Amino acid sequence: MSAAETRARIVTAARQLFNEEGYSGLSAVDVANSIGISPGHLYYHFKGKAEIAASLADDHVAELAMIADGARTALAGDGASLQTVWTHTHILMEELADCRFLWRESGLIGGRDDDLSHALKRACRVLDGFAETAVQALVQSGVVRAGGEGTDGVIDQFAMALAFQLNWLELSGLKTETPRALIERAAGLAMLSLTALMED
Repeated sequence: MSAAETRARIVTAARQLFNEEGYSGLSAVDVANSIGISPGHLYYHFKGKAEIAASLADDHVAELAMIADGARTALAGDGASLQTVWTHTHILMEELADCRFLWRESGLIGGRDDDLSHALKRACRVLDGFAETAVQALVQSGVVRAGGEGTDGVIDQFAMALAFQLNWLELSGLKTETPRALIERAAGLAMLSLTALMED
């Protein structure tokens, strides 16, 4: 197996472990054990757990940015519809679910590691940008009505719901729902701030 393949296996295993069992309680050794390699072999590729998480975070931010850029293009001109925003919100929520440990433990992670803190801030800026693009496009097309501070408030609420709605649902005990159903519910709840401003 090549070095690139081993590195990819480490990252994939770490994402799954961090999402399922939490980031704070695990070590790089746990990641190594999960794929049957020695800790030394893992440390050849990464200095430790924080470096693995930083790699995951960088990839996560890049994916979020790509989705947000796609939304910006789709919402330009006559494309500003609630359905277009819903589609991209759902795709964003899927990506947020793929790296949910970052958001679930954002306070702990951001306070302990500068690289992860910077990645989380970049991710928040991407979500803020998506929310602003979506709301402004819907206002300009007349789909929703808002102005001034009202628009700013909706943008803030929408961005915050994107970042934390899925974790809130998980904390609320909806473990019996499938991951796909939780993602869909989280996306729908995030959209509520927009639908409340829809024109009749």
